[in-house]
Amino acid sequence: MSQMTQEEVRALKTQLETERDNVRKAASDLSQIERNLEKEKDSTIKNERNKIEAAFGKEIKDVEAKIREVNKERQNKKNHEVKSRIENETNPSKERIKALKGEVSNELKAASLPAYCGSLTYHRFFRPSHALDFVLVALMALVFLVGIPFIVTWFIRGQILKYIVFAALDAVFAFIYVLIFSLTRGKDPHALKKVRNTLDDIVREKKNIENAKKRISNDRSEATYGLDEFDEQLKNLEAQKTDINQKCTDALKEFDTVTAVQTGADIDAKYTERLDTYRAALEAAEAKVKELEEQVKNAEESSEYANIG
Repeated sequence: MSQMTQEEVRALKTQLETERDNVRKAASDLSQIERNLEKEKDSTIKNERNKIEAAFGKEIKDVEAKIREVNKERQNKKNHEVKSRIENETNPSKERIKALKGEVSNELKAASLPAYCGSLTYHRFFRPSHALDFVLVALMALVFLVGIPFIVTWFIRGQILKYIVFAALDAVFAFIYVLIFSLTRGKDPHALKKVRNTLDDIVREKKNIENAKKRISNDRSEATYGLDEFDEQLKNLEAQKTDINQKCTDALKEFDTVTAVQTGADIDAKYTERLDTYRAALEAAEAKVKELEEQVKNAEESSEYANIG
């Protein structure tokens, strides 16, 4: 083999660098094609899988909407039945209260008593007879004889004036209380006692009504409300929802194990020719680089070249 000049060696090295650039470009192009392949596979498979999930998801949402509708109708039916039950079970007490109020009115007229004698407030504060009545009287005295005067005199300057106002307010409240009490003093005590007993009966009937409302509202049993039809609909809808979920699971499993694999293979086949072309170009460029590297190595090892260097 003839000896190469320095200029020829330099030209050979330049050609080598050019071919190395070609290798890098060919490798980059091949890598890009491979990335495009994987991206298309991932995108296609993901979109197809999402379509399956969306289709079954719509079916599930439709069933859930029906479940909410049936639950709403069921609750409305239950509310109506509970209300009717409360009305039916409390109606005797309501009728009793109405009759007792009539008795109070008749008793007041018969004894020529003022209308306020028919109020429970009057009997509690002016004719106390129960323990609760005496407690309320004590609280009323505390509020009117101490609380209100104290608040009013708080804003008054001058100790003497405070005492005067405090005492005046006590006198006013005491006068009002005695006045109301005196208007019924001497009235038929038997009639007043009978009115109070009747008012106590009214209170008891009202408590019976409240207790009945609480008992019925807290009753967990729904057997008497006629909700079987709604419960059967809900049972069928829940079974339908479960069936759709199972079908969705099966469809996705088949897609992941069969369809996705086939889709990936189809896309691989579409890219095969291009990949082969780019791989061949890369292999050719790598072979050319290897050939040039060998030529440069041989040239540099040449003794004549070494002497020229």
